[in-house]
Amino acid sequence: MNNVSATGIKAFLIASHTFPAGFWISEFADDRDAVSVENTQVNETAMGPNGDMVVWGTPTPIAVQLGVINGSESDENLRILFNANRVAKNKASVKDIITLTVQYPDGRKIICNNGVLVSGPALPTAVSSSRINGNEYGFRFENVI
Repeated sequence: MNNVSATGIKAFLIASHTFPAGFWISEFADDRDAVSVENTQVNETAMGPNGDMVVWGTPTPIAVQLGVINGSESDENLRILFNANRVAKNKASVKDIITLTVQYPDGRKIICNNGVLVSGPALPTAVSSSRINGNEYGFRFENVI
């Protein structure tokens, strides 16, 4: 039998300028996926005029999203990271290089390196049920070890 429980999952994030010592992320939201990863395309294909297929490898960033409880310590640290890397009028990004280590309950550790923060909420979302949703932060990484 395979136990696929995610109970106990946590992540450690290092941001080169904003959080060089890093911080733990463990307060995952109930209304967002804790750790989600988009499928990564590794090859492109095409067909020649006579129906011959050609294929070539395509480097593609690895997309990772983290969903955390709004207002938690993890969310506050990710919000600081978001604002430090956000570009706006009269505001430059600190250009953090991010390393994310995800530690799964079964003992696996996945390290995502040479990454950047690409998205996050500019402000909390309040929904019609009078609830403030969890926040999702998006990253892109060059490699996974």
